[in-house]
Amino acid sequence: MSAGWHGRRVLIATSSYPFHRADFRARFVHDMAVGLVDSGADVRVVTPSTAAAGVPARERWQGVDIHRHAYPGVAWPATRLTGGDGMWQRLRARPARAIVAPGLIAAMASALRSALRERSADVVIGHWLLPTAVALRTALLASGGPKPRALYVGHGSDVHLLRRLPGARVLLRALEATGTVCSTSPYLTDQLRLAGGRRIAWTPLGVAPPAVGPEASRRQPRVGGSLVLGVLGRLVPGKGVERALAVVAALPKASLLIAGDGGGRAEIEATIHSRALSARCLGPVVGADKESFFAEIDLLLYLADPRPPGAFQDNLPVGVVEALMRGIPVVATAVGELPSLLARGGGIVVPPNAAAIAGRIASLGQADWVALATEAVEAVAHHKMAAALDRLAAASRGAA
Repeated sequence: MSAGWHGRRVLIATSSYPFHRADFRARFVHDMAVGLVDSGADVRVVTPSTAAAGVPARERWQGVDIHRHAYPGVAWPATRLTGGDGMWQRLRARPARAIVAPGLIAAMASALRSALRERSADVVIGHWLLPTAVALRTALLASGGPKPRALYVGHGSDVHLLRRLPGARVLLRALEATGTVCSTSPYLTDQLRLAGGRRIAWTPLGVAPPAVGPEASRRQPRVGGSLVLGVLGRLVPGKGVERALAVVAALPKASLLIAGDGGGRAEIEATIHSRALSARCLGPVVGADKESFFAEIDLLLYLADPRPPGAFQDNLPVGVVEALMRGIPVVATAVGELPSLLARGGGIVVPPNAAAIAGRIASLGQADWVALATEAVEAVAHHKMAAALDRLAAASRGAA
């Protein structure tokens, strides 16, 4: 996998992590932890718990030791920050939950101090600058002895939130004084520099490889026939699933498979039923179910609402990278890193107009499909797990 991690002890702190083995949320964090294990690292994850029944406080999963800790408010739905559609969606739905954030940070810092006392680490990786990086820095400053190399990784919503804080520049400088601030895309690097960051390392997300190669897993798209379009991710407002439904309604020979879950699923299913659309919700897909989903679709749609520069928006959806890695073209709106990524090939960027999107898809000929599929895999070569972990290893040694 990646030679840069063999024999190293790694502690991962993360505010989001799968709560069970069929959970698709923040799956990429677990996949990268497994990649580190496969590269010869000894990996422990510390993450907040949820009140869901049957979720163990400690477990070992695919070679990763996972420690889940409680925090004030976790037992009450009105104040719980973890679980469901994710921390930021839960805060948007009920801003009063922010009152729990200081207790969450304190509990995470305490759990990290305990983990460092139990077993020293060579490298600590904090996923999400808020709240994780704050908790991790607090734990490191309170811990005695030699300090491990710290990597603070920004992913998207945390960076946008950080930019709005009056003390953003001070916080970034404090993090830079104790470790390396990392971004998962050049787009986020720019956002962090605008917030006052000086030394930002680009560390792409590592994506688990497909179970089979792209050539073996893909069939030829049925140009002029019944195209199968796909949507993958959290089914929440702003992700553009309603726009995808409008696109399939404008393409009489197309159908749509929707993989994922979230608070908007019931409304999406009601729309499909009321309009008799050729679309189907599959629910969450992981492992073999995800591979079956990718093998079925000809094209992945990511049609989130475009936002003004600097506004809250997605950075780089993992599902887009996974599709491209399998040679599946992507049609996306201009959100976050997507315009730059798809400029390398493998997809097209479209305006947020369903009729225009349908027309663009209908205009693609066989040569277009072949070119897009050929370009797709190369466009995300830096997201292959080994390449991404090499980059992370370089950052851990101050070389990125």
